[in-house]
Amino acid sequence: MSDLEITANGDQVSLRGRINYDTVNQALAANIFQNSSSLNVDFSAVGHADSSALALMVHWLRESRQKNVQITFSHIPKKLVALAEMSSLREVLPLA
Repeated sequence: MSDLEITANGDQVSLRGRINYDTVNQALAANIFQNSSSLNVDFSAVGHADSSALALMVHWLRESRQKNVQITFSHIPKKLVALAEMSSLREVLPLA
């Protein structure tokens, strides 16, 4: 998996592929906040995620607050959760 696919279906956003420096701009350009009061971003099909994914999650969290949308992140890869913990972001990010 070299690319990132983003699929939105109602209040569910599914990510598939790799989230890294090469693909994060694609995710930033996606309009995931479409007339929803809540949103779940599912990472279960993400094969690789580096610190770019963590930055993406922080960006989406900030954007969700600006748009008054409750956001959660689910099925986060273990390495990304560990990175969030090392960065003291575990308590800030709404991880399901």
